[in-house]
Amino acid sequence: MDGLRRLIGVFVCVLGATVPAYADVVTDWSAITISTIGAAAPVPGPARLIEYAMVHIAMHDAVQAIQQRFETYSPGITPTTGSVIAAAAKAARDVLVNRFRNRRPRSIPPTRTTSRIIRSRATMGA
Repeated sequence: MDGLRRLIGVFVCVLGATVPAYADVVTDWSAITISTIGAAAPVPGPARLIEYAMVHIAMHDAVQAIQQRFETYSPGITPTTGSVIAAAAKAARDVLVNRFRNRRPRSIPPTRTTSRIIRSRATMGA
């Protein structure tokens, strides 16, 4: 029984060590998306859920254009190189600005702020 607990402990540690570094940017932009959608005028139906999904699909496709580990949801995405963090942040911001262009909430960081966040994370080794 003690050996099984140790094996499970090692397994959990290995899984925890394989978490990708770009998860922070996805979590950050998920929170920004929720606050942006919450600040917008309510609409009937599932429109806000669809907008939330659009942001996450855009981030997924941007990351996969660089990593090329999984298929993208959108057709015609060209493989590229670059920062996964920058790609995910730009994709999320572009969708939010496009969907909320008439009333840009303060919760969407401007491009300069996004670039500063990306640079600070890069220097921290994220």
